Amino acid sequence: MVNVLPPKHTRMMTVRYYTRLATLLFFILAGSFLVGGALLIPSYIASSAQADSFEQYRDALAGSIGLKERGQTESTVLALAERLRIVKEHHELVRVVDVLETLFAKQSSTILIDAVSLSRTEGGVTIKIAGVADTRAALIAFVDVVRADTAFSNVALPVAQLVIEKDVPFSLGMEYRIP
Repeated sequence: MVNVLPPKHTRMMTVRYYTRLATLLFFILAGSFLVGGALLIPSYIASSAQADSFEQYRDALAGSIGLKERGQTESTVLALAERLRIVKEHHELVRVVDVLETLFAKQSSTILIDAVSLSRTEGGVTIKIAGVADTRAALIAFVDVVRADTAFSNVALPVAQLVIEKDVPFSLGMEYRIP
């Protein structure tokens, strides 16, 4: 093939060819962006609606959790009010710890107290204790120490428990007066 066109026209044709080719590629690229954007619009709308739905669900859950917390708070307040009512009714009662501290302060190393029973009476507390004494003399000494304390009255030691000389099981009954 022989080119009969002068070189100036050949160059101009080549420039026009590449210009048209670049323009065509630009329009194809722009068209693909427009088509892609148009295809994404339904997905965007659907995901926005779903996000709104999830936010409403989250807000509803937060509201129900708030209601649960308020319900728990109400039940806690009611329980505390009941406890306060009980404390107000029985505030004059002797504390069990005070009774036990007074009783165990009298205990020596030769006396082992196994059980303590407390019951409320009109003027104080009735106490029954059970345990084991090393010897009969140790048991009698313990009973004498308890009788000497003015907080305890009516200390009763059954005579039948004094029959054994060593490892004497015992049970005492007494009353503790509220100071």
